[in-house]
Amino acid sequence: MRLDTTKASAIPEDGSKITFSLLKLVSEARNEHGMRQLDYERYRQFCTKKVHRLRQTLQLTHKDAQHTVKTQGSKGGQTQKSKRSKKKQTAVTQSAADKAKGGNVYTEKTINVADVKNDRPAQLLLFEAERAWAHSQDLKSQSNEAEEDPVLRKSGLGRARRAVGWADDLFKLTESLASRVDAHTKVEVISYRLSTKASALFDKGEWESCLEHLWVARVLLTALAKGTSDSRAEALANSFIDAGEAQMRFSAYQIGEEQQDMEIVTQEIATPATCQRIVPGFDQLVQKLRESQPMDAGNKEAAVEIEWRERKIPLRNADLVDAVLRVRSQEAALVDAVKATEQHEGEAAAAAKAARAKGSKPARISHAERTARKRAAAGSVGETSKAGASGSVATQRGGQSTSDPFDHALAALTDGELLARRLVDDNADALSKSHSARYERVGDDLKAAHEWLQYRLLSLQIRRSNKMVEEVEEKAAKREARKQAALKKKLDITSSAKRSGGSGGRKKKPAADSAVKKEPKKPQPGSRAKAVRSTPSSHHRRPARSGTRHLHAQRQAARTGRARQVAEGQSLRRSARAIPALAKLLDNSESNLLSIAALSVIESDPDASTIVDGESAWYRSELLYHLARAYSLAGEKGEACLLLRRAALCVRQARQSLDLVDDAAVVEEMDADIPPALNEALFTKSERAIQVSLRKIQKEMRQLEHSTSKVVGASSSLSSTKAGQQLRLLASKHVDFDPEDVAEASRPDEGGEELEEEEVEEVEPSPVQQPKSGQAKPTRTAQEALAAVTGDDEDEAEHFEEAPAAAHAEGEVEEGSDEGEFAAAEDAEGDGEEETDSEEDEEEVVAAEQQKKPAGWLGGWFGRK
Repeated sequence: MRLDTTKASAIPEDGSKITFSLLKLVSEARNEHGMRQLDYERYRQFCTKKVHRLRQTLQLTHKDAQHTVKTQGSKGGQTQKSKRSKKKQTAVTQSAADKAKGGNVYTEKTINVADVKNDRPAQLLLFEAERAWAHSQDLKSQSNEAEEDPVLRKSGLGRARRAVGWADDLFKLTESLASRVDAHTKVEVISYRLSTKASALFDKGEWESCLEHLWVARVLLTALAKGTSDSRAEALANSFIDAGEAQMRFSAYQIGEEQQDMEIVTQEIATPATCQRIVPGFDQLVQKLRESQPMDAGNKEAAVEIEWRERKIPLRNADLVDAVLRVRSQEAALVDAVKATEQHEGEAAAAAKAARAKGSKPARISHAERTARKRAAAGSVGETSKAGASGSVATQRGGQSTSDPFDHALAALTDGELLARRLVDDNADALSKSHSARYERVGDDLKAAHEWLQYRLLSLQIRRSNKMVEEVEEKAAKREARKQAALKKKLDITSSAKRSGGSGGRKKKPAADSAVKKEPKKPQPGSRAKAVRSTPSSHHRRPARSGTRHLHAQRQAARTGRARQVAEGQSLRRSARAIPALAKLLDNSESNLLSIAALSVIESDPDASTIVDGESAWYRSELLYHLARAYSLAGEKGEACLLLRRAALCVRQARQSLDLVDDAAVVEEMDADIPPALNEALFTKSERAIQVSLRKIQKEMRQLEHSTSKVVGASSSLSSTKAGQQLRLLASKHVDFDPEDVAEASRPDEGGEELEEEEVEEVEPSPVQQPKSGQAKPTRTAQEALAAVTGDDEDEAEHFEEAPAAAHAEGEVEEGSDEGEFAAAEDAEGDGEEETDSEEDEEEVVAAEQQKKPAGWLGGWFGRK
């Protein structure tokens, strides 16, 4: 194939521009097809296939009218012949066959510069040069393995010269199309030509000439990196600079150069005269490059460089630059989305408050409408930033996004972290095959960038988990408030009905019925007729008291107590349902903190490492606190006490870690990345919650010990349910439930004896005082009266069979007794049956009470046993 430049003068100057990104094509091809692992054979095979496809597209294959391939049609009425395997022709048999047809005449193909319409001819020449270069490097590596085989070395040098020839043809093509090619493309082509020629000179051992070509190429690539506003283009130029540094160092060493910094060597030796000799018109080329530089080229420094932990990490890989830019854009969009969501929630809360102040109820919206409004608010912010929109999100009907604001940022960070990890692994493989200072320096920068991406990813996951914990707790609190308000309303309605007399008592007769006088009864046979009074009696006999009003009051009190009892059980079940989710989120946050602590950048900074340890201890304390709630609800009080003791210990560890930090700026930086902010108020709040729960559980344990009734054993819900098994597994990761430790943790702290005495006084009834003269002696206990009035049996008390013994002994339910409720957390909530007694039921209860009274003098008021 030959390049024809004779008709270059016929090319119109106002022709269409040709865009040819040489550095991008070479970088992508090398990185994706084996050059990360220095697999030259694989890359050569790719270049061969690429060249063949380009030749077919440009119709430059060595196929003419004399060498057409005969194809057999299967649909033209001819029967298709059986596909038998044919013997592959050798070169000799093929030549003999061609001679029989008139001879195999080679037809040279030509690329006419005047016919070039796009960049495909330039790509063809480029990949021809890349194929020859890859073949030369493959032969060179084989020669080194074969102890400097001269045959392989000679073949490799021949392929290197052929690569230089293809690079020269590419340079001539761009020179012929100078009016249609911009300055950046010219600089890229010249830099590639110089690098290819320097590689051939390096293989031949011409160190000084090789060093000169590498110096000039380095100067051009540096000017190209500074003269572009695209961060990716700058990273590509820097990567080619790094690729030639190893050859520069070795060549400088061979000519006796003692300076190790290649920047200084380039400034000293790459004089304008040398550059003009190697590249004619060097000054004019650089001047055109500066003139084509955009005005905002200086704004890219922050995009291709990461400043973290007092260290600047340069990004010299184009793919990594794109990943970091996408991460930054998505993080900015996340901040805007969170602000918009908070503003929307604040406006909604203010509107609801104003509506309550006016006395009108706010319009009730469904969950779907509320979610749609939040998505609309978040979507309006997310539309402003669409950089790096490679990760599409799932959508519902109507085009609404189903992901929260954190999903986009997490997806960008995950992709960037995976890319950085792959780059680190590939660089390590290349370093193991070819020990070079370039791979060492690039490897350090890649590791630092990978740790930065990993830190941002883990910290964002912690922020999201913390936000989800707050949402779960907030929803649980709102749900509990609604239930309590409904219970209060129900009890208020019942009490108001009692005061109005609508729920009991003797019904009044209508006025019309009372006005009609009953006819006197006919006297029975043999009876004496009643004498008729001449004057009405002035004394009206007071009817006897039957105790119905008192029994109504007792029944109402029992009904109210049972309603509160049922509501308390339902409240415990609702709180138990939220514990598995909270425990999972807190455990994930603690695991992420442990991963952050393992980063080398965090380990090397004592203050940052101490802060991470404190955050981890605090999250562990929260996890143990919620696990203790689950164990308490399941009836395992001793284990719950041990978990609370360990939670208090973790809070003390977090406080000590905060006290050990000397630099306040590190604390502010870490608090901004990893919530919550560690301070004394947070520690005090956690300790107070732990102590309150511990005292409450110890109080219930004292009540069980001093109870006179037998209580059903502890529930096995932590072993029988899937959620309980997960919680037990989480608890076993942090605490070993040794019986001695459990017994020690169950003992009260200082002042525990006084607490125990108070609890005993509450549980054990005091001796019954003798009634004073004139007072009636109590006839039965409160428990018997409550049972007689309510008629409770075992079936009605099935929800509270595992309540503390004190409640069974005294007929009361201790507030906060929650044994056995965790097992019912997975069942559906019951609303509690509302008892409705008719007037006939009340009369039956009164009759039953009268029959139970022992017979005695004057109806049993005296002489009772």
